[in-house]
Amino acid sequence: MPANNSTKQNKTKLLFLVILLPIIILVFICSLVFGLAAENRWGSVNLIDELFQNNDNQLSDQTITATIKGNDDINLNLEIADSPKEHSQGLMYRHEMPENNGMIFVFDNNDYREFWMKNTYLSLDMAFLDENKQIINIFANTEPLDTEKTYPSTKPARYVIETNAGWFTENDVEEGDYFEFNID
Repeated sequence: MPANNSTKQNKTKLLFLVILLPIIILVFICSLVFGLAAENRWGSVNLIDELFQNNDNQLSDQTITATIKGNDDINLNLEIADSPKEHSQGLMYRHEMPENNGMIFVFDNNDYREFWMKNTYLSLDMAFLDENKQIINIFANTEPLDTEKTYPSTKPARYVIETNAGWFTENDVEEGDYFEFNID
């Protein structure tokens, strides 16, 4: 006995709901995710990274004020990054930072360090300091969002200070100068 049209329509609807609809939804989700993850031609960061970014503009409430040894007129307010999570987040995803502010990366030991600018929208100055808080080397005016170039210390460093680009030049702070700060 031939199947009636109603039974064929029900089977078609069932086939659509059970098999085709989930496939269509899966294809849509995959294209959305891969589309968001693709970097555009003009060098913008991955949108997926932005979706999962830490929306707090400050990593922690821990801050210190640092001065240049012999010149107490130069003050720098620094957020403290002293955990692996804070080290990896750093100043990523920030679009502005107040003048005379920055971040200090505190490490447990003196070792060679290397930084990059992934997901960092601000041009920064970076200073690598040894365990005596002496500036080993400075990188000025880093390129925002650059994932190709890295910025290494030339000697073992215990601290790294990041500031707005131009801060070290504007304040006549050079390699060989000493910072003064207390970290508990």
